[in-house]
Amino acid sequence: MDDWWSELDDDVLRTLAERSAATPAEVGERLGISEASAASLLAMLAVQGKVRIRLVEGTDLDLWRPTAFQSAASR
Repeated sequence: MDDWWSELDDDVLRTLAERSAATPAEVGERLGISEASAASLLAMLAVQGKVRIRLVEGTDLDLWRPTAFQSAASR
């Protein structure tokens, strides 16, 4: 089981070495896993100090307004 994780880690690191930066969706597509799985894997690698997560973008929602949050949550 550990070999499988190690190979997956290596695949992610190889992908990033080729591209230098990629979104979780791009990593997931490249590895044949979901964006959510790729995001989880990238987060684990970041905790281990193997990758750095450097950009988080906001949406067009104004989350400081309670009505905007309620509208987004009801979708």
